[in-house]
Amino acid sequence: MARKGFETTAVDLSEYGVNYLNEWAKKEKLNIKTAVCDMMSLPFEDNSFDCIMAYNVIYHTDTQGFIKTLNEIMRVLKPGGEMFITLISKNTWSFQRAKAYKRLDRNTILRDEHETEKDVPHFYVDIEDIKHFFADWQIVGMPKEWCEYNMEKPEFYSKHWTLLARKRGFRCNPKEQ
Repeated sequence: MARKGFETTAVDLSEYGVNYLNEWAKKEKLNIKTAVCDMMSLPFEDNSFDCIMAYNVIYHTDTQGFIKTLNEIMRVLKPGGEMFITLISKNTWSFQRAKAYKRLDRNTILRDEHETEKDVPHFYVDIEDIKHFFADWQIVGMPKEWCEYNMEKPEFYSKHWTLLARKRGFRCNPKEQ
């Protein structure tokens, strides 16, 4: 986004991740503001952003954390601002075989099949959950479910939803001013 001329801000819980991005942006001569923060407590003023992207991010929590994160995104988006996110589907193998994992709540399990997933919560949704959790948002188009396969182990497929949602509220078109 920065390469396309957009004012860009990136956040992550990992200081290492943010430092890596800062070094990369410096090499690429890109201006990207960064912050180390928790997605449930964003360090930005209300109505700060036109667009937020969260790719394979906000489902790494339990149900209450997901709701809190959505509220934070709603808070920092401008009226009419848009959010593009991915969510992990209940049709994913790990949720389908959730008996093998510790369940935190109806939608959340702790996976441990790989060291990078150890004790990391995963919040899963289906289309009914999307309708429920995004009732206060204007969903743009139909959420789409897509699948990734591990060619070496096809039984370990991963299904995700992509969702574009808009914060409700009037936003004046600058050409109309």
